[in-house]
Amino acid sequence: MDTKPEDNNIGADPKDTLIKKQTTELRNAGSRLSIAYAFIDLLRTAYDALLHHGVNYQNLPEYKADSPLNDLGKYPIEEVKVRSIGWIGKVKHAIEAQVRRKNFKVH
Repeated sequence: MDTKPEDNNIGADPKDTLIKKQTTELRNAGSRLSIAYAFIDLLRTAYDALLHHGVNYQNLPEYKADSPLNDLGKYPIEEVKVRSIGWIGKVKHAIEAQVRRKNFKVH
C-alpha cells in the first residue's frame, strides 16, 4: 500500500500548507472585493438615477422581491459572489430600464 504525503498531510512541507492557506484567503478577499465594487457601482447608478431622473431603486420590484442578501451567509464565498453579483446586475438593469421608460417621449 503506497500512500502519498499529500493524502494525509503527514510529512507535508509546512510551507506548502501555508501557501495553500494564503491562496485560499487571497481568493476569498478577491471575491469580497469584487462584490464590493459591484455594489458600489449599483449605488452610483442608483444615486444618479435618483438625482437626475427621480427613480428610487428601493421601490423597484426587482429590488424588493428577489433580494438574496439575507440568505448569503449560508453559502461559500464563491457562490455568494455569483448570487450577489447576479442580483446586483438585475437591479442595475431595472434602474436603467426605469430611467429609459421615464425619459421616453413620443414625437
